[in-house]
Amino acid sequence: MEKISLRDEVSQSSKALELIERALEMEEDEYFSKIAEARDKPNAKFLSHEEAWGL
Repeated sequence: MEKISLRDEVSQSSKALELIERALEMEEDEYFSKIAEARDKPNAKFLSHEEAWGL
């Protein structure tokens, strides 16, 4: 942690926070990817943007 925080010229706590945020984003992406894959079926009904948001 010390080496990369020095390299990026930030505090160790700032670097730790950045890395934790990145990890959480990756976990979130994986979670939503699995949901999308489960919903991706042949002959699935597609909604327009307006239909999806009730516009």
